[in-house]
Amino acid sequence: MKEFLVPLIQAVFVVSIGYYTFANTIYLVLLFFAYRDIRRSKLQTPLMIQELRSTPPAFAPAISIIAPAYNEALTVVASVKSFLLLNYPVFEVVVVNDGSKDRTLEELTAHFKLVEEHTFQDSRLTHARVRGIYRSEIHPNVIVVDKENGGKADAINAGLAVSKYPLFCAVDSDSVLEEDALLRIAVPFFEDPEKTVAAGGTIRLLNGSKVVHGRVTRPSLAREPLVLMQNVEYIRAFLCGRVGWNAFNATLVISGAFGLFKKEAVLGAGAYNKNSIGEDMELVVRLHRYYTETKKEPYRIVFIPDPVCWTEVPFELGSLSRQRVRWQRGLADTLLSNRDLLSWRYRALGLVAVPYFYLVELWGPLFEIGNWIAILLAYAFGILNQELLLLFFLIGIVYGLFMTLMAVLIEEKYFRKQSSLSEFCLVFLFGFLETFGFRQLTSFWRIKGLWLQLTKQQTVWGEMKRKGSS
Repeated sequence: MKEFLVPLIQAVFVVSIGYYTFANTIYLVLLFFAYRDIRRSKLQTPLMIQELRSTPPAFAPAISIIAPAYNEALTVVASVKSFLLLNYPVFEVVVVNDGSKDRTLEELTAHFKLVEEHTFQDSRLTHARVRGIYRSEIHPNVIVVDKENGGKADAINAGLAVSKYPLFCAVDSDSVLEEDALLRIAVPFFEDPEKTVAAGGTIRLLNGSKVVHGRVTRPSLAREPLVLMQNVEYIRAFLCGRVGWNAFNATLVISGAFGLFKKEAVLGAGAYNKNSIGEDMELVVRLHRYYTETKKEPYRIVFIPDPVCWTEVPFELGSLSRQRVRWQRGLADTLLSNRDLLSWRYRALGLVAVPYFYLVELWGPLFEIGNWIAILLAYAFGILNQELLLLFFLIGIVYGLFMTLMAVLIEEKYFRKQSSLSEFCLVFLFGFLETFGFRQLTSFWRIKGLWLQLTKQQTVWGEMKRKGSS
């Protein structure tokens, strides 16, 4: 047995070391470009926002906020009120009641005095049957579309069909946006209106924060270890990982919780795909393909480093497990159905970003779990190679941990979202702890999601438990 295991385990170690070297080096490059982009943004964005504020409404890029809602009776009124308080020259709020089984429509009708109206619907968009379209008598820029259930992508398409502005902002109906959220995410469209087709905003954790009238008045961290681990993940992924891809115009993911798009670009690419598991990433990939293959003109898809959108994350293992399985299925669905993007014709997207997402995001969990299994087997049979173990520890653990802690420091330096020194120390501590145990657990869930997608098994997602904010 030992004669068989020794070369096998050594091979696993060598492959894993190569994998971690590649993954962490790419991340180091992204971290460098993210730091450069964030520093420049902190200097230039306030000036651009001031200029956008002073722009006459007739010349500002008007925005349609599209918020799908399914069984959101308890929160939908507060969410719409928070959207109405956004600081932006011209916008409308389109709430899509996606076949809710609770009192979502009744709550909206009562609070906003909805009256039915007949309005234009873009025939280029297909979606489940619309039962009625309503407008608020007290807030004329609030429109409610009541339709049969068809899922989030289908609901956004229905909202797009009645929206009237050239830009649309896709949000979750339970998201809390900062007052200047639209101003900040609209800066790239104001700066370069011809080339910019999409912009994503950073997502921050709402758990533990104080919310008054739809505004986060006191950012604070929840004390659950599971939430603290996710906080470190979000800082690393959004603040540095995704911002870094701006340098290559190779952003592949814009969160469905908060993204701004040029409407005609999305319609040209075919709108949202209701059959996709990860409709947000799938749309961004299709926009890249559309502009590279069809339009053949310069374009850019960017990510905004400012934290502008707050959302509640799972605080118990069951909900978190279902979320990560669903995310991995969506990632696999999009990447495997777009394998031809691995090509020089897509420039940095095809030569760097897509290979990275395949190797690190899609197949990475197999390397992660496989390596730890190899370590346990080698220890159990007394054949642990000390030199390879040390090299793995340096490349896989210390190197990766260094980047995580750098991301935390950059976040604190430029955004200072922790309310006290003790909270910053807590985030810093969990930057260490997240490496051991939590990362392996999420890797297991991601492997499960990958397996379910490869075998085309049906899954019932269930609903995420929420505590709400005080």
